[in-house]
Amino acid sequence: MYYYKVFGYTFRCKYEIKQLYEVPATDDYDVDIIIGEMPEEVTEEVAQTTEFPCIACKNGYFWMNNNYGTLAVYGDGRIYAQNTSDKDVFYLLQYVLGYGIAMYAHLNNRIAIHCGCVVINDQCVLIAGDSGAGKSTLTDELITDGAIMLSDDVVAIGYDENHNPLVYPAFPQQKICRDAAIKKGYNLDELLYVDPEKDKFAILHTDDYSSEPHKASAFIYLKKYDNTDEANANKNGELIIKKLDGFNKVTVTVNNLYLGCILPNIGLPAEGFQLCVDLIKDCDVFLVNRPSNRNTLPEIKDFIYGTLKAKADMLTACYIETLRYAATQTLSAGEILNDLSLTSLYEFARLNKLIPLTVGISSALQPSSDKEKQLVQYWKSEAASAVFLEYKKLDLIKRIATLADERGISMTFFKGYLLAKLYPDFAMRNSSDTDILVEPAQLNEVFSMLEELGYYHQSDVDTENVYTYIYNEDVFQVHKLEIHTSLFEDLHGAKLEIFESLKLSSPEKNIYEDFCGISLQTLNYTEHLIYQIFHMVKHIVYHGFPARYLIDTALFIKAYYEQIDWSKMNAVMFSLGYSDFCRQLYSILIKHFDVPSNIMCGEDACSDEDFDDLLQDILHFGARSYSDELSPYFFRFARYIEIREEKSGELFKEITFDGETVPIRIAPLEYQHNKKLQHRISMLQNLKLI
Repeated sequence: MYYYKVFGYTFRCKYEIKQLYEVPATDDYDVDIIIGEMPEEVTEEVAQTTEFPCIACKNGYFWMNNNYGTLAVYGDGRIYAQNTSDKDVFYLLQYVLGYGIAMYAHLNNRIAIHCGCVVINDQCVLIAGDSGAGKSTLTDELITDGAIMLSDDVVAIGYDENHNPLVYPAFPQQKICRDAAIKKGYNLDELLYVDPEKDKFAILHTDDYSSEPHKASAFIYLKKYDNTDEANANKNGELIIKKLDGFNKVTVTVNNLYLGCILPNIGLPAEGFQLCVDLIKDCDVFLVNRPSNRNTLPEIKDFIYGTLKAKADMLTACYIETLRYAATQTLSAGEILNDLSLTSLYEFARLNKLIPLTVGISSALQPSSDKEKQLVQYWKSEAASAVFLEYKKLDLIKRIATLADERGISMTFFKGYLLAKLYPDFAMRNSSDTDILVEPAQLNEVFSMLEELGYYHQSDVDTENVYTYIYNEDVFQVHKLEIHTSLFEDLHGAKLEIFESLKLSSPEKNIYEDFCGISLQTLNYTEHLIYQIFHMVKHIVYHGFPARYLIDTALFIKAYYEQIDWSKMNAVMFSLGYSDFCRQLYSILIKHFDVPSNIMCGEDACSDEDFDDLLQDILHFGARSYSDELSPYFFRFARYIEIREEKSGELFKEITFDGETVPIRIAPLEYQHNKKLQHRISMLQNLKLI
C-alpha cells in the first residue's frame, strides 16, 4: 500500500501515484482509493440512468460517469473508480485526482478552488484566472524564482481546529503543454504524460513543495483583454490592477470553485459559502487585467513581490509592537495593531507563549464582531488559567527549595525564574517546565525528595543528563521539573570542551536571588547570559525559538547591564564562534527593545537588511505550521531523507549542533533542493552556526 497527503487528508491506495506527496504508512488514514471496484448501489444507479455523462448526489455520497469511467465518492472515506472503456489505470487515477479528491473534500467541509498556489517568504498566494490569461505561466515563473509550490491547479480551503480558514495543498504536479516543455528544455521522455486530450505533461516538484496548510495572504485573478477591440481601446495596452473589496472579493472566490460546473447538481452549503467569506477576510484580492499584445509578466511579478513585501513589513511592525507590549504592558504605537486581525494576533501570542502578557492588547483593540468578542473572552480565560497555574508552581518550588535547604541539597535554578522576575508580574511569563541543576552525587537524594513531595519520574523522556519529574493533580499536569546534571545536555564535540572549561556554575560564582519571598541559587549574571546565548543558538539551529526569547534577553541585559562582564562575554562568544549571531541579535535588541548600544563594545550595529533574515526567522519561529510548534520543514525534510535512503541506499550523516552541523539527519547542502531549507541553512551558515 502507498500513503499520500492531499488537501490535508491522508489517502491510501494499492497503486503508486507519482504525482502525489508520499507519507509514511499509518493506520490513521482518512481515505481508501479503490480501483477496479464499484459499490453495488452505484452500479445499479448507473445502469438505470440514460444520461451520459451523468452526475448524481445522494445522502453521504456522490457518483459520476464519463469517458474515463465511473467514479463514486463516499464522505466516510472511500473513493471508487472503475473503467467503462479501455482506458488504462493511469488515466483512471487522473479522474480520481481531479473530481474524486475534490468531491471528498466537499463532502467533508473543505472546498476545492481552481487556482495555482505558491508560498513566497511564508506568504501564501492564490493565482486564478480566465482560460489563457496566464495562470499557469505566472505560477511557473514564481516557482522558478524560488517560491514554494502548493499546487498548480487546485487547492482546498478549510478550517483548522481553531476555526481558522487555511489553504490546504493538493500535490506537487505541475502540468505543462508540449510546446512549453520543449521551450523550457525538458526531456519529454522523462516527464509523465498526463493529458492526451490537451497534450500535457507533468513536472513533479517534490523538492520545492509544501504539504502544510497556510493562511492566505493574496488572491490574484488574471483576465486578458484584446487591445484592438473598440471597447478596450482606451486602455492603451496598460496593465490594470484593481484591489477588490467587500462582496467582490467573495465573488472571485466563489466563481473559481473547482466543482463549479457540477455545483448545480450538488449544491454549495451555507457553511461552504461562509468558508469562502472567512478565507478572504484578511486576504488581499486583486483583479489583474492584462493586455494580449505585450508581455506583462515582469510587471505582474513585481506587483506581487511589492505587495507581499508591504504586508510582511506590516506584520513585522505589528509583531514587534506586540513584543514591546509584552515586556512593558504599555502600547507605544498601538495604532499599528489595527492592521492585524485579532485572530492573527492571538495565533502569534499562542505560538510564542505570550497569552497572559498580551491579553491587555485584545481588549484595547475593541473587538467588533461576535466572533472577535468570543475570542477575547477565551483569551482572558486562558490567560487567567495560565497565571493561576504559575502561582501553584511557585508554591511547589517553595516546598522544594525549603526541603532541599533543610537536607543540604544544592540546587541551582536557571532560565525561568531569574527571567520571570523581570516582568511586570512573574506569573504572566508562563513556562512549560522548571530547570534545576544538581550535583550528580546528590541525584538519589533529589529523586527521593521529589517523590516524597508527590512528583513521579517520567523516565521515558530522560536523556543522558536530564531527568524529568511531573506533579499532577487529578490527572492534570501542574508542574514539570527537569533535573540537570549538566547545563549542556545533548551537546557533543569540540564546543563542549569550551563550555565545560568555563565552569558557568560553581559555588564561587553562583549568586542568590530573592524570588517572591524565597532565596534561590542561580547562575551569576555574566554566566547566565552566556548560557542564554548558548540556549538560543541550540534552538535556532534545530527548529527556531519563540520570539519571547527576545524579550527575555532584552529585559535581562537592561536589568543587569552593569553586573555583566562584557569583555568576558565577548571573548567567550568569539571562542565559541557565536560572534556573528550576537552582533545581529544585539542589533535587533538595540533597534527594537531599547537595549544600551554599548553592548556592541565599539562595533557598529548591523543594518536592518543585515539582520532581517534572523529577525523574520525569530518572529515566525522557524516558520512553524499551524498544527505543530516546531518547524514543519525540518520534520518533512527528515522524512524526505528517510525515503531517499530507503529507495537509493544512500546514507546521510548523523549531525549535532556543535557549530559544524545541525541536530537532525539532514543531507549535505548540495543534496538539498528544498528552497525553504536552503534559505534557512544559508542563514545559519552566514551566522557561522553551522
